Amino acid sequence: MNLKDAIAPSFFEVHNAIKCGKYTHYFLKGGRGSCKSSFVSVEIILGIMKNKDANAVVLRRVASSLRDSVVEQLNWAADLLGVLHLFKTTFSPTEMVFLPTGQKILFRGADDVKKIKSTKASSGYIRYVWFEECDEFKSYDDILSVNQSLLRGGKKFDVFYTFNPPNFKNHWINSIECDKHTLFHHSTYLSVPESWLGEQFFLEAKRLESTDMDRYRHQYLGEIITPKEQIIRHFEVKDNLPDTDIKFLGQDFGFNHANAILEVGFTEDTIYIFKEHYVKGMDTTEIIKDAEGKFDKSLVMWCDSAEPDRIKMWKKAGFRAAAVSKEPGSVSSQIDFLLSHKIVIHSSCVNTIYEMSRWCWMKDKLTGECTDRPVPINDDLMAALRYSIEYLRKAGF
Repeated sequence: MNLKDAIAPSFFEVHNAIKCGKYTHYFLKGGRGSCKSSFVSVEIILGIMKNKDANAVVLRRVASSLRDSVVEQLNWAADLLGVLHLFKTTFSPTEMVFLPTGQKILFRGADDVKKIKSTKASSGYIRYVWFEECDEFKSYDDILSVNQSLLRGGKKFDVFYTFNPPNFKNHWINSIECDKHTLFHHSTYLSVPESWLGEQFFLEAKRLESTDMDRYRHQYLGEIITPKEQIIRHFEVKDNLPDTDIKFLGQDFGFNHANAILEVGFTEDTIYIFKEHYVKGMDTTEIIKDAEGKFDKSLVMWCDSAEPDRIKMWKKAGFRAAAVSKEPGSVSSQIDFLLSHKIVIHSSCVNTIYEMSRWCWMKDKLTGECTDRPVPINDDLMAALRYSIEYLRKAGF
């Protein structure tokens, strides 16, 4: 078939760059319907068939999302190219095998990045790596760790990163620098033939453009527009933070959801987040043992008052654990305090950056307007941060 019928016009130059081996890393960002994932799936199927020693690894941050996304996408590409009968897809393990040669496309979740170190091809080498929705990965260090494990044993590699640009400037993917080995490409649905997406897709895009321009620009054009519902809209991430005279610890207890601890410093107008401890599935004894030596025990540790027995255990371990008071309106008061200060986060606090970037106000179901209550999901470190300011907010700092 003519490849122009499989690749959107905006990707012709990228296809030629891959064909010529011009780059190693391809960061493909764009809005809905830009066909970036379709493009990569076609390139991987073509690459497997053209290069007999090439294999591929396709990754999502969460393994459970593989089957209904990238697995389906690559089967779609093989079908579009008329070669689906040459591939066999299995789900235990999850992989696609190119039957004529035995080459494989392996699918992996990055729930535990360390497990990917053991991923190897039975023959040839892993030439193609695809990070789908790569902005969901918590840090660039996770991406680098995967690449260090997979990019070995061959002469040429093609690594694809597809994503809709996160709607906040401080996300790690928005600060990656370009070099001679890297191509950044931005695409939108406007360069895709209407027949590919269907008339209704364009009508929905037009409707959103007329009713909510900011949301349209982010969702369909892939622009970075900080949403109005994001609670902390401006914060900085730095590698080096100044020491402060005033410091506290904050802890939100958890087991199935995360147990979160932060070390937080204060100056007159700035809150510095120096250190985080973020674990799941551990009981209090295990968490105390794991946190031992990581935090200064002379600092007051403000904790969730709903867990007095846990507070006693931390006290017994030598920490100055104390309960926060949860008077009516305390959450709003804590958030007001945070919003009245500049916030700077150490770059090692990847979970804190992740949560803060997604910490949003709940919306009224009838009006769609933001309420003054935060969404109670993925907010464990934000709770720890709120607790850490207990003394200072009441002292009028």
